Amino acid sequence: MAELKAKIKEIIQGWKNHLSNPSVDITRLADTRMQLCGRCSLNIGNFCSKNKEGYALTKFMYNGEQRSPGYKYKGCGCYLPAKTKSPTSSCPLGKW
Repeated sequence: MAELKAKIKEIIQGWKNHLSNPSVDITRLADTRMQLCGRCSLNIGNFCSKNKEGYALTKFMYNGEQRSPGYKYKGCGCYLPAKTKSPTSSCPLGKW
């Protein structure tokens, strides 16, 4: 339950920053992340496609799941311009 609340908080923060005038730091963070997303095969029309898979780059935890490099994982389905503006969000492949 705590994990779900944290995820909802991430989503709200990302959308709040997306719809408002975010700080310079958030804008820089989002720009860097969007550059990485722009080259990702999971990015379909600025959404991280749940229908595509890509290889994780590193070992990390994602939504309570241990992810490992070289294994395939699906995208999260998020709207990337908003997700990249949430400082606590992360890429499902560990790219950021």
